Amino acid sequence: MSATATVRQHENPSAAIKPQLRVLLVEDNPGDRDLILQELGKGEFDVISDVVQTAEEFRQRMKTNIPDVVLADYNLGQWRGMEALEILRADPATAHTPVIAISANAMALDIERGMGAGFFRYITKPIKVDEFMDAIEAALEYAQRESAQIT
Repeated sequence: MSATATVRQHENPSAAIKPQLRVLLVEDNPGDRDLILQELGKGEFDVISDVVQTAEEFRQRMKTNIPDVVLADYNLGQWRGMEALEILRADPATAHTPVIAISANAMALDIERGMGAGFFRYITKPIKVDEFMDAIEAALEYAQRESAQIT
């Protein structure tokens, strides 16, 4: 089952327009999903987010709406965030999309494996908000640079 959530922050309508950030969140835990979406809504972006829980939902979403950044839980029930990374890297249209792993596995070896596999960043739970937002901003900058080089 797929859930779509849109998080938009409009505190001051006269303020400058915020850059838009399309995020695909791969997370099967509702509490973690809500926390991540809440933190994204506090950032400096107009966030449009989509949530998937299965590899098939992920594949379908990648055919229709390529996000700027993918946030993938490293350990999902039926599949792993690593599969999301592999799916993206196999398609030239999405090969440059930054994928941030989010995991409760916080051992140095776990982080090394994740980064070695090609994740853009590896964020551990409980999520440190500053680290999380820095990773999102860096991933967006990276995605914009890569996108500009392709076009």
